[in-house]
Amino acid sequence: DENADVTHVRMLRWELMGVAFLNLFLQQNYTGPSIDRDYSTATQNIVKQLVESTATRNIVGQVHELLEPLLDEEETHTINPPTSKDETEMEGTRKNRILSELVVDGEWPCQIVVDPVYLLLARAILTFLSDTALSSTRLRLARLWCARSATTHQRLLYHPTTTLWTEVNTLYTHSLQHTTHNTTSSSNNTTTILASMTNVEFGLAHLHFNQPHPEKWFHAAKEISGLSMDVTGKMGVRTKYQTKPTAQMTVVATSKDGVEDLLNHAVYQPPITKTGGKTEEEEGMTIRGLQHGADSILLEQVRYVDDDVTEVHPAIETRASELSPTAEDGVLPDDSPPTTEPAPTHDTHSNTLTVLDQTILLSLCLDVKAHNPHNDALTHEEMTAYLERLLLLQTNSSHSSVSEEEYLANQKSDKEHQCDDWMVYSTALLERAWLECEGTHSRERAILQIQALVDQHTNRFTLTQSTYESIESSAPVQQRLHNLHSLVYPSQYSIKRDLGERYAKMGIVSTAAELFLELELYNDAIECYRIAGKQTLATELVQKRLEKGDKTPRMYAALGDLTGEIHYYETALELSNGKYSAAYVSLGSHYLANKTSSAAASGTEQKETEATKPTPNDEKALTDPSHHLRLACYNFHQAVECKHLLPEIWFKLGVIHMRLSEWDEALFAFSEVVQQEPEEADAWANVAAIHMRKLRPEMAYPALNESLKRRRSNWRVWQSKLYTCIDLKKYDEAVQACQTLLEFRNKKNQSEKVPPLEEKCVRGIVGGSLSDLDDALRVCLDVSAEAAKCSSTDKTEDQKDDIISGTDSAEDKNQRSKAAL
Repeated sequence: DENADVTHVRMLRWELMGVAFLNLFLQQNYTGPSIDRDYSTATQNIVKQLVESTATRNIVGQVHELLEPLLDEEETHTINPPTSKDETEMEGTRKNRILSELVVDGEWPCQIVVDPVYLLLARAILTFLSDTALSSTRLRLARLWCARSATTHQRLLYHPTTTLWTEVNTLYTHSLQHTTHNTTSSSNNTTTILASMTNVEFGLAHLHFNQPHPEKWFHAAKEISGLSMDVTGKMGVRTKYQTKPTAQMTVVATSKDGVEDLLNHAVYQPPITKTGGKTEEEEGMTIRGLQHGADSILLEQVRYVDDDVTEVHPAIETRASELSPTAEDGVLPDDSPPTTEPAPTHDTHSNTLTVLDQTILLSLCLDVKAHNPHNDALTHEEMTAYLERLLLLQTNSSHSSVSEEEYLANQKSDKEHQCDDWMVYSTALLERAWLECEGTHSRERAILQIQALVDQHTNRFTLTQSTYESIESSAPVQQRLHNLHSLVYPSQYSIKRDLGERYAKMGIVSTAAELFLELELYNDAIECYRIAGKQTLATELVQKRLEKGDKTPRMYAALGDLTGEIHYYETALELSNGKYSAAYVSLGSHYLANKTSSAAASGTEQKETEATKPTPNDEKALTDPSHHLRLACYNFHQAVECKHLLPEIWFKLGVIHMRLSEWDEALFAFSEVVQQEPEEADAWANVAAIHMRKLRPEMAYPALNESLKRRRSNWRVWQSKLYTCIDLKKYDEAVQACQTLLEFRNKKNQSEKVPPLEEKCVRGIVGGSLSDLDDALRVCLDVSAEAAKCSSTDKTEDQKDDIISGTDSAEDKNQRSKAAL
């Protein structure tokens, strides 16, 4: 009826509004470009009208109830940046109130998120509509969009929550039931794409919530879309100077014939022509993919060799091969004419995949990462094969069947590659950069690639975005948001934090500190300044944070690290109620580094209740040279009580107990180390040393073997094994240890001070071997005597048999004689 139609139209408007708010949140925190102030003001007015509207209370009362206390009449600067200290405090209070509404199962959202009010609006609207859609079949996508908003909500939290997973699981299950039913009852291509896309999103939701078996949803999406994919191998070269092709892992993928790429054309773009005759849509898809430098030995892409002609395939030739060897080595340089025909039009790497199939390939690549060791070379190789298929597709999709001359001409104009989908290409570039950060020759390109992806989020001039043309050619927001829910593209603050951590590991600590300050990660910024030697700057930053009320245990502990004053550590322990392990670690390290008690010199006293604790200003204890070791030992014990999994602190405890001749405590500490870090060779060696000290060679022997398994270059461990093997009468292994020590003495420098073999060890081995030989000879004689006795008995029985039978051949006599001998 008419009333039902009016209600349906209103619900559709509310659904569009909820989707718009969700996209605004994703634009600000995931895709960019950042929203300018004029647009923010217009959006702010919409939010105010939404709250003040009577229709809001009547139709979606939940939205009004949530937003009415958050947007008061006096607080009008919802989105615009604050301009004074009071407005800054007011903005922080308002943001905390909004974030408190997004808390789920006690998990507080990320504090540095931008404009969380958009997500709050989207969640309230879409949640209401999804409940309405349960009894209405006219809002078919409300549940899907609500599931997307709930997944986005989960990505804002630090740990998976049961409440959101229950909601997401229910919503995606209903959406899949609806799309699967429509797919079986209709041959519409749009319905098939929606069903496949929903399966991909549900599988990615399993990854976000750490749920098992996400791969079954990815394979279901592959079956629905008709994607043909296989992981195989081909012969090819990877470096410029490689002369012999080797087997390379590759992914062969082809989309189903006759499937229109609706995802690539679903977003309406006005055909506004720009310079060069290209439309805004064509120029908007430009994204910068960085290439290896001229001094890199790696090729931009693996060059595969044709199995029949054994020549380099010209369709996948790269410009990076200018420094490659001659054609006689099996690799054609760029300036030499090809001897083969142009690439066939049906080459697998040149076939264009639909955007949906590209997202499925990326999902399968992430599944490889999720179910295999992250630092494993085979895992990296398989993921690289998936990413190479996607990136090679993006580069060559516009000229899949060309001659080599045309291909090289296109390569020169493709400094910034044209891609089918901005977000798919960005995700592939980011995943490749993360993998290349582990390599020696590709780390530089990887770091710059991550920096370029970070810079594309903003409209400001940056290192990798230094011209107006690069800013104007960036993809518009509607193209960036197009397939975001089918990908796992991280938020901007996550990428910046990852980039800062990688800069810090490479020693670029000043740049890392700037990124950490931008993300309000003051602890990491202070640590970077301290490593860079900027103690004054780090101290000023800590004091400013303390003046602003950020009086946390970490801040006081950082100030203690910078100034060396113990009372800051004590303040940190008081604020944490004695549960901040880092303060105990810093105190222990302070006492361990000083030969005298700094606490007694400064006249301070540490406040603890344990009676057995050594006091810093005890006059009797000050005369004890081991007093500082006992203070360090006490604080380290307090640290591991607060946080047990600290193998480096357990190791220090073991060393201190060994210095104090407390062997049982030292053995316990080193045993904790090898349980937490089994690859710690020094800890195994110390366990063996303690057993040798306690005259238990049978227990020291396996610990020595474990230490040598992990590091065979320590001559002290070999010397200990020599002594242990002599005690255990394992003279063959003792001889091996002697040979290894002699090799070390011949190879090592004199500064290594590898001692010569002791005469008593050589005598022990020879004497023990001779003693064992005497014992062996005695055993052999006993065995021979027993054998002769048994042979004599057998001979007597045989003679009796011969008398009875009356026959005794010469051959039988000969065999019996040999047996007796």
